[in-house]
Amino acid sequence: FDRVLELLAAEAAFSLGAEKARALRPAAEFAAAKQLAAETAEMRLLDQLGIDIPFSGARDIRAHLRAAGIGQLLEPGALLECAQVLTTARRARLVLEKVRDRVPALAAIGDRISDFRAFAGDVEEAISPRGEVLDAASEQLAFVRRELRAAEARLEQRAQAALAEALRRGAAQEGLLTERNGRKVIPVRSDSRSLVPGIVHDVSSSGATLFIEPFAVVEAGNAVRELRLAEEREVRRVLQRLTDQLG
Repeated sequence: FDRVLELLAAEAAFSLGAEKARALRPAAEFAAAKQLAAETAEMRLLDQLGIDIPFSGARDIRAHLRAAGIGQLLEPGALLECAQVLTTARRARLVLEKVRDRVPALAAIGDRISDFRAFAGDVEEAISPRGEVLDAASEQLAFVRRELRAAEARLEQRAQAALAEALRRGAAQEGLLTERNGRKVIPVRSDSRSLVPGIVHDVSSSGATLFIEPFAVVEAGNAVRELRLAEEREVRRVLQRLTDQLG
């Protein structure tokens, strides 16, 4: 019997189906056996009619559901996976509803599939297929990202001006800005330190080059840093809202 169940499990569309196949046991009551036989006959009928119940998007999401149930924050990819599975389940129910008169026993199983369109729609609106939280996820996130883009442009402009001044004074090692600890810095020769007032964020291994954040860009850099933190907080808030909805 176990060998027969393994053959059945091998035909399952995804891991949870295979698990359920291996757990099957003969019915002990006549009514239960009759019900299972009716469901099997209806599945054979669907196969003969060329009607396929879609399971291509099915995954085992039980771990995600347990985490959401206790309020543990889910990452965008996990939320997308859950939305996909719940959408797949709804599609399966819709297929059965269309042929309810031919397969009433299976349609009754489909009736137990709840409607999670609201959650799936919210996830689709908030998270891109690549797992990025979109501006449309919340008004606050859209606002913060607009402010962040403007602040980054101001920072770049001021940093380029500071670099041009350092080059003019012969202090900069090269005509390129770089980053240290998330801050815009200029590579400056150590013997020209006094020509570029600012904060030293790093030193080259030889000690010949200092990576200095000019005082002229510190305030703009602080504004960018604060907005990036605000963006991270709002992204987490969006993910927590979706996680709680799923839970």
